[in-house]
Formats: sequence, structure tokens, C-alpha cells
Amino acid sequence: MYFLFQKFFKNEQERRDHDIKKAALNLTTPQKIQAYERIVIFLERINPSSLVVRVNKHGFTSR
Repeated sequence: MYFLFQKFFKNEQERRDHDIKKAALNLTTPQKIQAYERIVIFLERINPSSLVVRVNKHGFTSR
């Protein structure tokens, strides 16, 4: 009986762990996708030539 209960409880614990991981994955996946979308939009809006113009001021020497 001891081994049967031990096996049963082990299977139940593994099932609960799996359910918890699945629930966590369902919560984090949409947030990750949204973060990637925001990064892509940000990178699309950045124009390297406008960044150089902002930094490069006329009349400045290399010093």
C-alpha cells in the first residue's frame, strides 16, 4: 500500500507542477509577444541619419 500511495502522490504532484507551469506560460507568452512588438515598432521608428544629425553639431571640433 505504501508504494501505491507513494506512486499516486508523485503522479499527482507532477500533474500539479505541469498545470502550474502551463498556467504561467499562458500568462507570460502574451506579454513577451507584446514586448517584441514594441521593440520592433521602436526600431522601425528609429532613423539612423536623424540620430547622427542630432549628435553632430556644426562648428564643433574633434576636441
